[in-house]
Amino acid sequence: MRTLLFLLVLFPSLATAAVNSTRIDIVNAPSQLWEERIYSEIDRTNRLLCRAFTQLPDSVRVFRSDRGPQYDLSLGMIFIGHDYLPVHLYHEYGHKVLDHYLYRHSSVLSYYQMRDRIGGPRSLQDSLLGLEQQIREDQGFLIQLRQRRLVKMAGNLSRWINDHTELIFEASAVMHLEERLAKVFEQLGSDSPAARYRLLAPYHELFADTLAVIMTGRWQSVMMAAAGGINRQSILTEPIPFEPSQLGFNSYFSNVVVPDVLHYRSFQRHLSVEEYRFSRLEGDSNYAQFAPVRSYIRGLAEQQFENSKAMLLLILAEAIQQQLELRLSEPKLLQMDLKAMNRGLIDSLQQRMANLDVAIQGNCRSQTGIAQIW
Repeated sequence: MRTLLFLLVLFPSLATAAVNSTRIDIVNAPSQLWEERIYSEIDRTNRLLCRAFTQLPDSVRVFRSDRGPQYDLSLGMIFIGHDYLPVHLYHEYGHKVLDHYLYRHSSVLSYYQMRDRIGGPRSLQDSLLGLEQQIREDQGFLIQLRQRRLVKMAGNLSRWINDHTELIFEASAVMHLEERLAKVFEQLGSDSPAARYRLLAPYHELFADTLAVIMTGRWQSVMMAAAGGINRQSILTEPIPFEPSQLGFNSYFSNVVVPDVLHYRSFQRHLSVEEYRFSRLEGDSNYAQFAPVRSYIRGLAEQQFENSKAMLLLILAEAIQQQLELRLSEPKLLQMDLKAMNRGLIDSLQQRMANLDVAIQGNCRSQTGIAQIW
């Protein structure tokens, strides 16, 4: 096994820097070909997304690991296996894209994140006042350390002061939300991060699956990959794929038995949220809670957004942001049944479509076989 290294290799042929500024750090890559596939597939995704998204992730770290495919929300890191399929990477990178989007655009989510960083049961204002007092005291102590020429201790304390001064500045930007959100934060209690994860996770899985099926051009690719029903042979032996027909999604095993819960990750046609009957399995899985929304998204992709898939992904991200902000702002909305969740998200999508001109003019260059997805 190769020594664990952070590898950043620039491949001019991929032209990543010309399209976006996403830095890709690859950890524990088994080969240069494997690295090139990672760069190629993330680059290909960004070339689609930059037609509608004004900002993409500043950086992404991909770790080759047996625990993959997985996206760690706390680390912002993708874990992926040696013999991964592109659909796996598209899905996990979808988590990164949505994660980046939400915390760049949602002051509500930033408020909760700030409360986690500062910690303690006190209000945000009281916590900041205490932190400011601590900084003033430490600044006096820092002067003494420098006078005694205790360079290492002074350096460590100086960094602490700078980091927490920046934290106060960032927290001040969401202070105006304290009155509105403090009660919800208190209701979540000491379990706040875990409770918010449970709320965010189904929306995250929906967005990641949507990006993956759009990138593959196969509505069942996520479901079949999860069921182990996609032929890996072409992925292991062929060079970097660019054309949809070469992506390894088109060869399904006909004898694969798909577990019931995975059927909900498909994007079926003509499911009405008003008539749909939800099962217990759907409520128990983060991957299965939005079957009617998936059906609605497929209808949009095949009609209004047939030539504007990036814009469809953007309004999905916006609709998810709106729903999460509503639920994290109202204690009574923290718990919702699946029908209400699906109805709410569809309503948000419809609001964003009301005056939307889907004849999108691309804001990034196209490259044959990369930006032309479907």
